Amino acid sequence: MSNFKRKSALMLAMMLVFVTVFGVLKPYEAKAWTNLTIAQFDTIYEHNGSKEVTYKLTLPSSGKLTQITSVTGEYVNFYIYDASEKEVQSLYGNATNTYTYDMNLIGGDYYIKVTSNWDKTAANFKWVFTPSEESFNETQDDRNNDLSSKFQVAVGQTVKGQLALNDNVDYYGFSVNKTGALNLKLTAKMEGMELSLLNDEGSFNYKVSDIIKGTKTLTFQIPKGSYSLMCSGNKTGNYQFTTSFVSGPSKVKLASVRNIKSGKLKATWKKVKSVKGYEVQISTTGDFSSDVTTKLVKGAKKTSFTFKGLNISNSWRTYTYYCRVRAYKEKNKIKAYSDWSNEKEVTIKR
Repeated sequence: MSNFKRKSALMLAMMLVFVTVFGVLKPYEAKAWTNLTIAQFDTIYEHNGSKEVTYKLTLPSSGKLTQITSVTGEYVNFYIYDASEKEVQSLYGNATNTYTYDMNLIGGDYYIKVTSNWDKTAANFKWVFTPSEESFNETQDDRNNDLSSKFQVAVGQTVKGQLALNDNVDYYGFSVNKTGALNLKLTAKMEGMELSLLNDEGSFNYKVSDIIKGTKTLTFQIPKGSYSLMCSGNKTGNYQFTTSFVSGPSKVKLASVRNIKSGKLKATWKKVKSVKGYEVQISTTGDFSSDVTTKLVKGAKKTSFTFKGLNISNSWRTYTYYCRVRAYKEKNKIKAYSDWSNEKEVTIKR
């Protein structure tokens, strides 16, 4: 990019043309740029021959920049750079055709270089800007693209965002003061969006990939704490999400776990008020990382469950199982769980 800036600056210095200086460019460099404003984005510009023309525009917020180009003759090329001089998009038009390109970009200064390789090339083009109306105004200098710069939101808030050519990830932070179910209604206007939910300690993580275009509802069972929601994707477009939260019931107390007969394990717990039922888990590992069996026990009055047919194939050894239980309730068809109970272990014999 530096070569075409110096070339344009030299040409206009010879013609004694002075342009107002603003943005990140030095005064002598800024003479090269024809400055565009929002009000001029529907103005038609003409390009003739092989002359190189450069433009500067400032987007006040994230949004969609649409370029409409009508070409006669040979190729005309467009190169779009951000304020750091990094190319974010290149476009072209050829022969007697009209081309329309949409570019999702975040706010800030941009530079556009227009060139052609043939003297007889002619083109008319214009830019149209449509703000994305993000809930948080993102620019190249202020955006939520990592955990340290996440935007804080409240549960129940509707948030509008955009994934752009130069901003393909957004982070949002929120907190819940009780264990329960986080319900997230997402509307994505692009394919392949991805959501990740993780707590500030990094020990809890949900990930949903390849989300299709349209509206989808996701439910995450989370303990109380602070969380980050990451929205990302390899395609650009607008999205919107709304959260709601259903608190889970009180924590269950696991009373006993017994080996009642060959290959059977009976778990008994204390009753919890205002619940729909319970979920009981057993595992051969104390951290429940593998070999897990989960059973749903419906009914508020149920206080026990017996696992049958456990693997005790070798008569000469014993088997250790670990058990835990949690309660659940339902609200608006959303199932919300309590924290897991205390764990108990039991030895199963053949």
